[in-house]
Amino acid sequence: QDPCSPELPKEAFEGICSAVDGCKVLVVAASVSCQGRHAEISRELRRGLGLWALRVNTASGLRGRHGERIQVQLHLEDDRSDANEVRRIYANFTSRSLAHVLVGPYSSELSLAAAEATEGGELMLLLPAAASSRIFEQGWSHILGLSPSAHGYMVDALQHAHARGARSVVLAQGAGDFASAVCEGAAAAAEALSMSVQGNLSISHREAALQLQTLRYSKPDVVIACGHLQEVSLWTVFALAMDMNPKAMFLTHATHPNFIQMLKPENANYISGPVAWAPELSDVCQGCRIFANGSDFAEAYELRFSQIAQYQSAQAAAAGILFLEAVIRAGSYDP
Repeated sequence: QDPCSPELPKEAFEGICSAVDGCKVLVVAASVSCQGRHAEISRELRRGLGLWALRVNTASGLRGRHGERIQVQLHLEDDRSDANEVRRIYANFTSRSLAHVLVGPYSSELSLAAAEATEGGELMLLLPAAASSRIFEQGWSHILGLSPSAHGYMVDALQHAHARGARSVVLAQGAGDFASAVCEGAAAAAEALSMSVQGNLSISHREAALQLQTLRYSKPDVVIACGHLQEVSLWTVFALAMDMNPKAMFLTHATHPNFIQMLKPENANYISGPVAWAPELSDVCQGCRIFANGSDFAEAYELRFSQIAQYQSAQAAAAGILFLEAVIRAGSYDP
């Protein structure tokens, strides 16, 4: 069952088998963050994975090579946004052979912990939320990422800003691999464009107020904030309260409903953020077995959760879709 809330029905966690036509239940195991700093975005991952499982079990009609119905069973455990808990959970998944495939947790840091815990095992680990490149530099062959590299998150934004006359940038960095990768990529892109980096702040630094006060007078053209949802949201509200008024602000998670609600629409002028997916980008889909296209997924998500689907949800669903596609093409259930 869902360890975080009852919003996902039992059909997402139990294969619906019939003695008449036979059934093969494939177990997909993952950890999710029901609490802690990653809880809000991890919910998107959990919802996307759950919506995929629900569609497979109730509407897809997928069949194996011998005509048996393919069903999936989600096995989710709460990692509390803690790397040590992630290591314990995924080591347990591996040692007890609880699943046919593993899906990684939300965040680059927790995904790295899951990859370390499953190294040397027989199960594939699909990573829908590992944007930092560090995890893919370890030489592991059991992992597969579905997220674009965090190093490139701000490149297009800076190129567009530069083309419109922006020549200076301030970076504000949160904690962890993801934030570091985004800001490092932004700094490299700024250097390539000969833009002046006027400061590199720490979002969580206790002297952030003093830093913002000083930088307010330097009037940078662009401010970039790299971090997770809660820290970027709070820092942005604080920066605007300090009258930080650049020509543009590029922020991770700026498109998330919680960020928009906290900031208020009237304060959102010239603020934008990168997204890795939009429904219309995947509306041309030939032979799609689970969702007809991106809009079909987005409509199903909004119908069930009364919210707009985020790219983290789509990436989680894509992990499930990729797994079943591999099973069907291989004609085997062997992990």
